[in-house]
Amino acid sequence: MSAPLTQLVASGSPRSAQFKGYWERLMDTLDASGHEVFSAHRREAWGTRLDPPESALAADLGGLRWCEIVIAYVGNPFSPGVQLELGYSLALGRRLIVFIDEGQAEPYLMRGLPAVADAELVEIADIREIGAALVSKRIASAEPEDA
Repeated sequence: MSAPLTQLVASGSPRSAQFKGYWERLMDTLDASGHEVFSAHRREAWGTRLDPPESALAADLGGLRWCEIVIAYVGNPFSPGVQLELGYSLALGRRLIVFIDEGQAEPYLMRGLPAVADAELVEIADIREIGAALVSKRIASAEPEDA
């Protein structure tokens, strides 16, 4: 799972706390659905133990080599780290489901992903729509419970 980390942690905003709670519940739901979830958010304890850049990048790229599908939330403003992970995933031929905030101007080339890869772009009005989308795609067996 790919989503902004350092830009959210640095902000300390209420939006960041809401995102963290939802993303954790979403990962737990995917675990309970029988998936093994790789996430830098878990590995780096939501920024409380950030790895040095070279270690973090090596771990993230290793996770992308290992996975079958990449579920990504681009963020607003969009995350350069997520973009890097999407590019690497594209080169590996991974299936991509990319969530973008409705009305957000996304990186220009991102709109081309479905034409060149097994990729789907999904616009959402709220991050809580991600769980419902994953249920409809039969990736998750249930939506995350509200906290």
